[in-house]
Amino acid sequence: MTVGARAAIARMARRWRLWSWIGLAIAMGVGLGWVPLFGVLGFELATAAALFAAVMGLDVGAALARELQRMPVVGVARADYAGRTMVRSTVAAAGVACAVAAVPAVIAAVRGMWLPTCDWGFGVETYAAMPLVTAALAGAMGHALGVVCGPRRFVGAAVAQLPSVLVAAGALWRWYSAPPVFTYNAILGYFPGNLYDENIQLRSPLAWSRLEELAAVVAVVAVDRRDV
Repeated sequence: MTVGARAAIARMARRWRLWSWIGLAIAMGVGLGWVPLFGVLGFELATAAALFAAVMGLDVGAALARELQRMPVVGVARADYAGRTMVRSTVAAAGVACAVAAVPAVIAAVRGMWLPTCDWGFGVETYAAMPLVTAALAGAMGHALGVVCGPRRFVGAAVAQLPSVLVAAGALWRWYSAPPVFTYNAILGYFPGNLYDENIQLRSPLAWSRLEELAAVVAVVAVDRRDV
């Protein structure tokens, strides 16, 4: 992580936006404790957290891009390659998004010390493969879109949510056209459809789907480096 990225994160930590997302993550982790199946580490919690992670990651990534573009340049600024700068700031955005997305999992893990948790290993695996990966991809994509939009707050925040709207629209169309069909997408990761048993397993198609989504994000970031 570059000095600029660390400074931008420090600036974000002094603003309401990041703390609002952290507060929502805490509220989500605490509130889901009252909902059966969603209160401990498992597929249900991972599904709900993935929805939150997508919206939050896109917004946080774009916010980091705006902070980087608003930061004053003091003294002699050392030039760096555009690609290297973009990669480092993108990794920083993905990391911040993952940190916020992990909050409900931490709360659920603590709750799981006194509430029965069916399968700790599967719960951790599911949370990592679904909401945490979603948060990383969303943070990176939101950051790339934020670089394009520049320091304009409302424009950047609105444009950053376009990927989630498009993915959600595609998923809803598939849901209504063929309800029993499972889906792999960039928001949820994996959803088995509305007709499924409780023996849910994450298999290699999810890994390939995530790799495809990562390749798409990398392509956007690679094209976007010229604007850094």
